Amino acid sequence: MGTGVLDGKGGLRGGGQISAYDEDDIRKVAESNFAEQKFLSPGDEVKIRTGKPYTYEDGRVERTGGMELGVKLDNFRLVDEISKGDPDAPADHPTHKDHKTGTWLCYDLTGRIIGADEKVKAGLEANSAEKLKSAMKEFNSGFKAGVQPIIDDSRSGLTLTDSYDVEVPPGSGTPLQRVYETGMPNVVDERDKAVFDETTNSLVTSKCVAVTGPAADESNDLDLGTTVSEQADIPEGVTGFTFTPSLDHVESYDAEPNWFTEVSGWRADL
Repeated sequence: MGTGVLDGKGGLRGGGQISAYDEDDIRKVAESNFAEQKFLSPGDEVKIRTGKPYTYEDGRVERTGGMELGVKLDNFRLVDEISKGDPDAPADHPTHKDHKTGTWLCYDLTGRIIGADEKVKAGLEANSAEKLKSAMKEFNSGFKAGVQPIIDDSRSGLTLTDSYDVEVPPGSGTPLQRVYETGMPNVVDERDKAVFDETTNSLVTSKCVAVTGPAADESNDLDLGTTVSEQADIPEGVTGFTFTPSLDHVESYDAEPNWFTEVSGWRADL
């Protein structure tokens, strides 16, 4: 039996060969772990409280000098990446024409201000909508989510990492354009990339992450044994995605429901 270390996502890192029995065991563990997780549905809101924490003897925590925010992810969608044709290629060569080279997963992030301490509230109101918009832009840009594919509705694949994130207008399904000369994707949709609603004190932004194609992580096979950076379409077996908030700065806010004990983030099925 080979050696290796479970990567926490249903895979085995390092070591030598592994038997079919080992692979079955690993998959069963991955499926069991996934089945135990609870996820929010698209559009479900999480309440976040920021500020300096004060812990009471009974374990209760109160924060001061911060805000109460609502955050939700929704409008999950797959967007094509189209590469411009190579004008120098022969007219009958496949690369001469525009062609699909990848698939991106896009989602909208909505952050809204529910309430704030009096001092914070006064500072925000003093500058009206622009101050509120600035505060929510800062929050939205700092809110990170790790994206993992769901394999066969039963387990998580490898986290999408080292891929090129692109900001697009909220709700946009317009294909991204990969210019042949630069190889970098351009956002063709020229609408505003941040939409602020003064009536609800909310800001909607949208982000796309490469799942397949040249911008995808070359070392990530989604735990499917396929090279996604060389594919244009989503591999067979991917049935959805999960979005887990980054826990790098969880000490700076409280979340309801709790990221640790109640939910693991959002889930979107294809």
